[in-house]
Amino acid sequence: MQSNHGLCQTDPIKLQLLRLWEESLYQEFIATRSHGSNGEQRTVVLSSSMRYKLRKKHPCPVELEHELRVKNARLPKSVHDGLNSWLKKHTENPYPNKVEKEGLAKRLGITPQQVRHVN
Repeated sequence: MQSNHGLCQTDPIKLQLLRLWEESLYQEFIATRSHGSNGEQRTVVLSSSMRYKLRKKHPCPVELEHELRVKNARLPKSVHDGLNSWLKKHTENPYPNKVEKEGLAKRLGITPQQVRHVN
């Protein structure tokens, strides 16, 4: 199961506990909704939006989720300055090729994927 929490995966045990918490929440919801008003069994499928609503309505314990949150997803100012200076030099073609991305990434201390995704 994939969870969209914006978590850094530094502690696999806490991440596994968080996934177990979510799965038990989903199973409990399904169990309460799987019987109709006249006792017939019905199938309940949880959409991604319903899973999101359940997680918002019943958040996991703070101790579990707090340490897993990404501290700061922003890149340092020096990286932005380096990328902006490259962009100013290449205004006619502001799309770096693969070699240029790898060079920028190495020079700035980031990954080529980060070079590609910086706005």
